[in-house]
Amino acid sequence: MDYKHEKADAAEIEEVRSPTDGDIAAAKGSYEVKAVQDSRFAAAVAQNKPHPLSKGLLLLYPILFVAFMNSAANGFDGKH
Repeated sequence: MDYKHEKADAAEIEEVRSPTDGDIAAAKGSYEVKAVQDSRFAAAVAQNKPHPLSKGLLLLYPILFVAFMNSAANGFDGKH
């Protein structure tokens, strides 16, 4: 692939500004604003909410139970 590196002149560069409190307050009326760490994960969960009794989660629960019991039992072997 050929990539062209061209310099942009001042007319092509748009000013990017951070949203102000007024912008956030105005937008809050039309949709809910949430602070998330990973926006892709939040969007995927919002689109397809997992059912707690789905096949995949029913397979995950015993694995998590074993991991939890292993960490809970850590230190109960009598050694100090």
